[in-house]
Amino acid sequence: MAQIGRINKLTIKRIRDYGAHLDGGESGDILLPKTQVPRKCQPGDEVEVFVYLAGT
Repeated sequence: MAQIGRINKLTIKRIRDYGAHLDGGESGDILLPKTQVPRKCQPGDEVEVFVYLAGT
C-alpha cells in the first residue's frame, strides 16, 4: 500500500500518453504525470515517487 507523504517504490502497471499508472496496492492506481515518467521505462519497472494528495 502506498504511504501518503512519503517516498514509495511502486511498480508501473501501464503507460498512457498522459502518464503512467502505478500500483498503489490497497490505495488503488496512482497516476504519475507524463512529465515525471522516467525515459525508457516500461510496465513492470519500479520507480521511487513521493506520493501526495492533489487538491481538487
